Amino acid sequence: MKTIVICDKDRNNAACIKKVLGGHMHNEQREIFYYKDRNSLENDLEKFDSQIDVLFTSVTFDIGTDGIQLAQDVMTLYPRCQVIFMEELHKYNSGIYDVAHVFFLKKPLDEERIANAWKKAEQYMRNIEKKFFTISTRAGIYSIPHEKILAFEKDKRKVVVLTSAGKDYSFYGKFEDFMEDLDENFMRCHNSIIVNVSRVEKMEKGNLFLEYGNGYIIIPISRTYLKVIREVFKNRLAG
Repeated sequence: MKTIVICDKDRNNAACIKKVLGGHMHNEQREIFYYKDRNSLENDLEKFDSQIDVLFTSVTFDIGTDGIQLAQDVMTLYPRCQVIFMEELHKYNSGIYDVAHVFFLKKPLDEERIANAWKKAEQYMRNIEKKFFTISTRAGIYSIPHEKILAFEKDKRKVVVLTSAGKDYSFYGKFEDFMEDLDENFMRCHNSIIVNVSRVEKMEKGNLFLEYGNGYIIIPISRTYLKVIREVFKNRLAG
């Protein structure tokens, strides 16, 4: 599910964006919200379930505020949001470069340019998703940065995710379902364990030591994987 927010005083611009996105997202679930003023958006800003994925906003959005400040506020709450600015050229504001954004759309809007902006936002979102591991459980949806994951451990039909903060997450699944989506730092060290080798502090007597909360977690290496893990760890130490 993608959440898209459009902030513009002109409903016709919002309709044009919705039309283009409808043609490019026909197989993907989406929610598109339109706001014509800052107050309406502020009433909902912290109510979105988990994330605003893309924000389309006019640079001159509303009286008393502009799209630049609005984008900064949204990104404070939702750092992974992709921002697309829109404006007439004579109202262009170089302050947009103070905010990370993926595209600038010149008004009047052009469908082809909107499509290009969306493709670029999609590319950025895919790159971000590769750096996070998302878990969906009855309790909620959690998106964990790869660098904070120490290991994945099998526990019967469940997979337990061990994180550097000392908090664990679990979900029903198999290693084969997600192994290919992890980055190159994740390696099998045991039939029941995938370890993040970038978080290994030391290797000793066939065990890996990783910082876990206020202490260490010790992860065993099976004979099958010992040679490969030892070589990888040696190369990391060599820099």
